[in-house]
Amino acid sequence: MKKILAALLVSAGLAAPAHADFVITGGATSAGNNAANYTAIGNDFAAELIALGYTSFNQGGLVTVNSGGTISFTAYGSESANYNSFWIPVGVQRFAETDPAVKTFYNTTFLTATATQAQINNALSTMRFVVDVDNTGGSQNAGVGTSGFGIFFNPNDLSTIMLAFDDNGANPEDNHDDLLIRVAFVPEPATWAFMILGFAGLGLARRRRLARA
Repeated sequence: MKKILAALLVSAGLAAPAHADFVITGGATSAGNNAANYTAIGNDFAAELIALGYTSFNQGGLVTVNSGGTISFTAYGSESANYNSFWIPVGVQRFAETDPAVKTFYNTTFLTATATQAQINNALSTMRFVVDVDNTGGSQNAGVGTSGFGIFFNPNDLSTIMLAFDDNGANPEDNHDDLLIRVAFVPEPATWAFMILGFAGLGLARRRRLARA
């Protein structure tokens, strides 16, 4: 039975699809699990970012993916003096904050899409945040690779990243926390199936060991 179980787990692992991740290029800064490191870059969402597992920060970085799949975009929170919005692909507004006067937690998924690697990378290359000072149509914007565009991430788990916008550009008074957008790969059904199979196998093996004891 042990040999059959081992073979089953190995075959499940071999059959599982490659892990889909985001690839972030540019200069990264370690933030770790110390809130003071986030405060040092002026981010007021330190506790929340740490709780979500983000440990590094990249200002003006670029982001691509290493695989196609299903990704979701979630408006996590905002704090700014202006109305800010998120656009992807270029020219299509997906989310706009509702009240720039207070720190707001949205945690609202506004877009989920399945696409090829090339299609996702094309969309990511054109995404941007837009500042709308008086909520009348937009005044300036920041795309990936610009100083107002930041990425929070965990180097040990790049299946989820946080896009962070500072509407003061190169001279921020509080860096990259005016609008936060969480982007995550959604596990495919086959991936979930292999994970469940693996956990079931481990549980069965543990039960057999306890029975022998």
